[in-house]
Amino acid sequence: MSFPCLVIAAAACLLLPLPARANTKSHARIRALLTGSPRFKYDKEEIMPVLYHEPGSSSVLVGAEDVLYMFDFNSTMETKHRVNFTATDLRNCRKEPWMNCKNYLTVLHKFKGQLLICGSNAYNATCWIGVNKTETMDGSGISPVVPDQNKLLLFSGDDIYSTMSKFWKNGKIPRFRRIKGKEPHLYTKDNLLKNPYYVKIKLMEQEESYKDKIYIFFREDNPEKNVETDVTVSRVAHLCKEDGGGEGGQDSSTWSTFLKAKLECSNPEKGQFYSRLQDLSFIVHEKETIVYGVFSNAWHESAICVYTMSDIDRLFRTSAFKGTSNVVASGIRPGECLPGGRKTPAATSKMASDHPEMEQAITPVGRRRLFHSREKYSRIVVDQITAEDSTPYNVLFLTTESGAIHKLVEFNGSVVNILEMRPFKTNITIHSMELDSDKKRLYVTTSHEVVEVPLEWCDVYGKTCNSCTMAMDPYCGWADGRCVAIRERSKESAVQNIERCPAALHKTTLLPKGKETTNEDANVFKVKPSSKYFLPCPVSSYHATYSLVQNETVTHSCVLDQDSSQCIYHINKMAMQDSGHYKCVVKENDMVEVMAQYRLELDHGSTVVDSLWLVTTQLAVYLLLLH
Repeated sequence: MSFPCLVIAAAACLLLPLPARANTKSHARIRALLTGSPRFKYDKEEIMPVLYHEPGSSSVLVGAEDVLYMFDFNSTMETKHRVNFTATDLRNCRKEPWMNCKNYLTVLHKFKGQLLICGSNAYNATCWIGVNKTETMDGSGISPVVPDQNKLLLFSGDDIYSTMSKFWKNGKIPRFRRIKGKEPHLYTKDNLLKNPYYVKIKLMEQEESYKDKIYIFFREDNPEKNVETDVTVSRVAHLCKEDGGGEGGQDSSTWSTFLKAKLECSNPEKGQFYSRLQDLSFIVHEKETIVYGVFSNAWHESAICVYTMSDIDRLFRTSAFKGTSNVVASGIRPGECLPGGRKTPAATSKMASDHPEMEQAITPVGRRRLFHSREKYSRIVVDQITAEDSTPYNVLFLTTESGAIHKLVEFNGSVVNILEMRPFKTNITIHSMELDSDKKRLYVTTSHEVVEVPLEWCDVYGKTCNSCTMAMDPYCGWADGRCVAIRERSKESAVQNIERCPAALHKTTLLPKGKETTNEDANVFKVKPSSKYFLPCPVSSYHATYSLVQNETVTHSCVLDQDSSQCIYHINKMAMQDSGHYKCVVKENDMVEVMAQYRLELDHGSTVVDSLWLVTTQLAVYLLLLH
């Protein structure tokens, strides 16, 4: 990308380099570069960093190759502690690739009140208790022996559930197992899953503990694939946590309550289907657990669909079973949780095994997607914030392929993408993102560093009541003469509705730096006759419309350039009618702001010095807007 050309006397064009900017497909209202956010760098590039953070704490742990990093974001200096976790036994490396003969820490989790640290340990998976390694434990089935292996783990009391084999290279189908805790150590039958990729696991506890249920969200090969369907289908599986297995033989060691259903996310009216579940986030609102799912399609577009756990539970209890209309003679429905760890009758477990899929699909709330984008999102977390008017809002944070985080606010069943946050200077893959709702922080990891990103970044919304409230950010409001986090305001109530902004501030006239101006104070530039010239209008919101008004009478449209965050009006051949006063006007809803002002005058001089001065002034305008 080059600085827009200025052609002098239609004969030459000087190209000046633009600062590097990401070529994103963002539809966020505002963009903000947050490279000043607190961060800690690793000692070297880490291929699969694992993040652990306790809500309310200022510290994070990052598991990596042969090392555990410990960072404290409250420290006034860059305090970095590390504990070595090098592999202790290399015997298995004689037969396996040496590239994995390291100890990749893959699991950091609280278990029985202590921190459990598990790693591949050179093909000999091992767990350590605490950072001081006070005790070791067999890590088979808990830590994969290769760091990029797909896995899900559930810790519940003394029990550990896992999607990994207890033995390296034992079986090609990832089974879901109870590997530690109460007996029997059940596993899923191989016919139930078709090359699964696990995404998320959720335990739903009930008043009667024997009814506690485990839900596994995953995607697998689509058995009904054809030219009109995706090769992948997204699912949710259901199991009773206290499943006692089936009656007799092999059934006594397998889950007898496993059922699965299709997760549907589409817009059938437009023929848009999103079949590839990427990530999920759960939030509780008025005793209902809400599920936000991010899906993609073969064209790398994304959609968000919302479900409720009560709807999912109801479908497993009421839907017919795909491929059969039989009724089980025992009277016990497949998937039903039995008290006291009772074994499921043979006829019931056989029907669950032969027909594990529900006839009905799980459809989103309102039977429609919540949001779609041409971005491919990979991770999502959802926070809830109570605004100044006591209304709770759900706020979605989504990671993009280029290393940005999009902040979306849900309003009455739809969402608005209000902010693109860029914590990194270059395009980079985000490995993980943890939400601390207590501290209103995101902790984000890449292969090079971990960054703390505040949810309440209100300074990016400008210096007026209008620009602050038009941001539609429920974390922020206008108080104490500035845009401030509502949790940190003074006793004065914060303004969060543009209609409540003082009338004197409802329409403002601003210079690029925020200073009020008049026509006489506009930047004056002399332009050679017949020269090409451009006037840049700084973009403050991608949901607004921009124009340049000449001499209060003629309105010129401009071309939006997202890469440079400007809307540009081109003058192809400077003439007398192009002279005069220009205002860069931005309109959004009922807000009108003048973001910049210029005065163009014809300059009939012809010296080379004058020509160079013209180029310099154009560059000065551009740099002024950048800052």
